[in-house]
Amino acid sequence: MVGRAPAGPAQLSEPDTPTRPASRDWPLIVRRAREDDRAAVMEFASRTWDGWDYIPRAWPHWLAATDGVLLAATAGRAEDGASPRDADGRDIPDDQPIAVARVALLSPAEAWLEGIRVDPRVRGLGVATDLQVAELRWAAASSASIVRYATGERNEASHRLGARHGFELLARFRLWQWHERPPTEDDADDDEASGFDDAARTRSNAVRRVVLEALGAAGRLARSEEADAWWARLQADAVFRAGAGLCEHRGWTVQQLDRALFDRYVATGQLITAGDPGSQRSWALATLMADAPPAEDANVKLGMLAGAGTAIAGLATQVRRLAGQPIGFWLPDAEPPSLAAARPALLQAGFHPRPWALDILARPLETEQPLPEPDEPAGLVMGDQPTPLTPPLS
Repeated sequence: MVGRAPAGPAQLSEPDTPTRPASRDWPLIVRRAREDDRAAVMEFASRTWDGWDYIPRAWPHWLAATDGVLLAATAGRAEDGASPRDADGRDIPDDQPIAVARVALLSPAEAWLEGIRVDPRVRGLGVATDLQVAELRWAAASSASIVRYATGERNEASHRLGARHGFELLARFRLWQWHERPPTEDDADDDEASGFDDAARTRSNAVRRVVLEALGAAGRLARSEEADAWWARLQADAVFRAGAGLCEHRGWTVQQLDRALFDRYVATGQLITAGDPGSQRSWALATLMADAPPAEDANVKLGMLAGAGTAIAGLATQVRRLAGQPIGFWLPDAEPPSLAAARPALLQAGFHPRPWALDILARPLETEQPLPEPDEPAGLVMGDQPTPLTPPLS
């Protein structure tokens, strides 16, 4: 997916979340979302970016998924029993969702926050702030050691919200995608395919498998006996380090490419190589999932691309030609010399960076950094107590 707005469609929070929440005399009740919440949620989560949002397509998948929890926030009654009111003084119906968010596990140690949406009627009342506190409680219940989320570099509100709860910038990426001409911010994304659409995902996975089979036949997939050498080369790579060692294992989410995940890519024939691990100047590595899970987009993307000089462009070009369609990949926005040297070759090959960058914010979940509490102790009620989530198998 190319992305519909400079803020980035994977952003965590709404654009106008305030730095400090206004006074609110009713508690936010956060519970698991239910199927009968759909109509109310779609009223405020269908047109976030110029009349578009991925939440309608994600909804059934997120409700059923076991690797995460889809949360709905409702307005409780005030202490005196009065009906809760929105920012304009209108009554909010009992148990009607006014915000949603999702917490997922990417691995046993890594939690991910995504899809937060707040009804415009209650923005400015601290709803996003308290909802993020609830999200962190769910992440902690799964014994994750770190939690991350993605947001656009220009989404100041999302950065402020995260900073309130200990999130810091971990890495900044820019999406590169093959185009016949350089893209602009005004370009429509008519070529995107939703990864929440089963048919689109099936078509994309078929292309992925064709690419990997061809690369395997050409000897371009890493073999188990080479794993140690390639891992050592990757660990020393400035491009990989500039991206904090992260890879896109599920569309629009990133996680740590540790040795266990690296070995899984090797064992399943999903680690693409170029050159020799002993080479200093002419080598590249990339990951490509054969079966992408339901996610925000189904387009063929390399989950990680690293290496030296023109080898990066050469590997990406080979994958694009085998795919017979545009492909994309994320690269660190702060370019080390080896990546700067690859830029002319990437541009010449038809790959162009998007005008905006995506920030990855992270926060450890450790006893040394206690979980945040809501500004008002009675302002947040956990309608469902957090329980451990199930990490994905791959």
